[in-house]
Amino acid sequence: MLIERKLCQLLAAAVAVGLVAAACGGAGTGGGKKVKPDVSGKIFGGRATRGGVMKMDSIGDVDYMDPAQAYSVQYFNTVGRGTIRTLVSYPNTSDLKQQIKPVPDLATSLGQHNADNTVWTYHLKSGLKYGPALGGVNVPGVTGQPITTADLKYGIERMFNPSVGSGYAAYYDNIKGASSCKAYGCNISGIETPNARTIVFHLTRPTGDWDLRLSMPGASPVPQRYAKKWDQTKDSNYDSHVLAEGPYYVAQYTPGEQIIMKRNPDWDPSTDTIRKAYVDELDWQEGFDNSVCIAKVMSGDFDLTAEDCLPTGPQLQRITTDSALDKRFFNGPQPCTSYVFLNTRIKPFNNLKVRQAVNYVIDKNNLERVSGGPLVGHIASSILPPGMLGYLPTSRYDPFHSTNFSGDVAKAKRLMKEA
Repeated sequence: MLIERKLCQLLAAAVAVGLVAAACGGAGTGGGKKVKPDVSGKIFGGRATRGGVMKMDSIGDVDYMDPAQAYSVQYFNTVGRGTIRTLVSYPNTSDLKQQIKPVPDLATSLGQHNADNTVWTYHLKSGLKYGPALGGVNVPGVTGQPITTADLKYGIERMFNPSVGSGYAAYYDNIKGASSCKAYGCNISGIETPNARTIVFHLTRPTGDWDLRLSMPGASPVPQRYAKKWDQTKDSNYDSHVLAEGPYYVAQYTPGEQIIMKRNPDWDPSTDTIRKAYVDELDWQEGFDNSVCIAKVMSGDFDLTAEDCLPTGPQLQRITTDSALDKRFFNGPQPCTSYVFLNTRIKPFNNLKVRQAVNYVIDKNNLERVSGGPLVGHIASSILPPGMLGYLPTSRYDPFHSTNFSGDVAKAKRLMKEA
């Protein structure tokens, strides 16, 4: 049983930030029930005004600040989106079909590749510069200096350094020479940088999704001359000294309590067609219970909630029935699927027919209802959520079909007997 989660986010009446992740968009229907359309026009449209401080609250924190280590939605959607850049990224749009189409970011275009997708070439835009480091530190010889392809090369090489502990290395192990890169200072021979604005990747096997792989935070540039003092140690602490490349830099970070992001003076908006960067500053306060998190936005103390604060129960009912609050309620697909899994290594779930019986006997319609109904999510029949390549709606894929998704007890009993 799976539920495609929806992002039920409460926003200030006219908030439009431009650093909200592209994954948060779109309206939908679930279980045959009418679902209120989202207000994505207020976020992705042209109604925003520039300036001011946006206040956001959340339950949790980011996992890391180092883009080679960070692997959480909290990081991707806010800190990562606002402070780092990669050769390729994704557009800021509420259109689910467009969200998954990569677009150039640091690069002038998507990758140019040979016939079998084993050689990929990119050229950097001009005017790309590093901003302040975490804490607003202007680093001599780095802040205000150009981002180069040598920095992109090192950004990938450091992912193979055990002191960094990156979870991204497996996506790049098909670069020639990457398999022998196991420590600081290694040279991946399959990454060529013939000049400061050209980078060429030579791969060991055809890789048609190379553009997508280079959109991940771990593929962002890091100048070796700056990061080596931390990457050479047993456990890299670049996490506390990360440089800004996007429209914002992290001015203050108190883990589990607060993140303040301010406008990066070295970011040139003419080089960035993705990030609108409307607000001057983001004040993100963390550590609230879910209900408190929502209540503080309802009262106007904060402008919006992070992805981990979702209105439920009485709060959700009040928001959707109060016309003033309802206008501030953003409801759209979230790149997340919640599901119940069966441990196939233990009895009786090592028996295929038992597993099939469980899938048939569950009343998915009821589980959707107790989870909050179609405003919170709708029934799924596969793991991939809307907005991801390979997504299949229940109308196209429903291997355990039952009327109204309410389960088929008779069929489940027959399967149990066979088991």
